[in-house]
Amino acid sequence: EMLFAAGDDFATSGNAHDALRVLEQALTCSDQAEPADSRFLSKLCLLLAQQLVAVGADDRALRVYDQALEAASSVADATLRETIADTWEAKGALCERSGLFSEATVSYGNAAALFDAIAQPSAGMRCVFARGRAAVLEHDFAVACQAFETIAAAPLVN
Repeated sequence: EMLFAAGDDFATSGNAHDALRVLEQALTCSDQAEPADSRFLSKLCLLLAQQLVAVGADDRALRVYDQALEAASSVADATLRETIADTWEAKGALCERSGLFSEATVSYGNAAALFDAIAQPSAGMRCVFARGRAAVLEHDFAVACQAFETIAAAPLVN
């Protein structure tokens, strides 16, 4: 956990390369821990993936996002849902940027559903819009229309 904190400090200060170095060490230590702390591992993987994106290691970041989601899926605690939603949204953005529009559409849809479940409607609508945008880029106009109809039917917020 000390390595995670140091990596988080490096990431916060914009030093992605040092953050990566320290977070990779934290991941190695976490992988060796028995029993594995899935909550910690999911948060660690999310931060690591964000730093990988920051240095342009998109392919590796996609794998680490999947690792974060896999770790989070084994945690029954509802307090992790926001981290999971953030992970799905970040993965959707990376997939969209990488031209993986079908996977982006799924990721954004999962994020939107989780944000709605934890009563964060503005984040949910942001993901619904992103899902629609990715669906247009994928030429899946039925999904795009569904997303934009959802947005149009949403109540206005001051």
